[in-house]
Amino acid sequence: MIRKRTTTTPRRAGEDDEPSTSSRRALIRQKRSAARPVVTRKGKVTLQLPATVRSFSESAGVTASQVLQKLLALNASMAANINAALDPETVELLAVETRVGF
Repeated sequence: MIRKRTTTTPRRAGEDDEPSTSSRRALIRQKRSAARPVVTRKGKVTLQLPATVRSFSESAGVTASQVLQKLLALNASMAANINAALDPETVELLAVETRVGF
């Protein structure tokens, strides 16, 4: 069996041709997590119906994950995602649960 000799050149400090895979993944995660800031609302909020979970969360000033948690608590049979359409009765129940005035 013949083995080839491989030589590697030592890298100097600060000499990166391209970022490592783990640092690229970390940058992508940071960009995704900081996608939309949540703005808390004071006073009454207007919302156009039919509403989605995303539009409700943006107008109410709560995160979409909080809205989805409330939906699961209210109606366990409904499997909702961020693009799910909400009927007016559900919007009213969510407004009461999140203490948002419409």
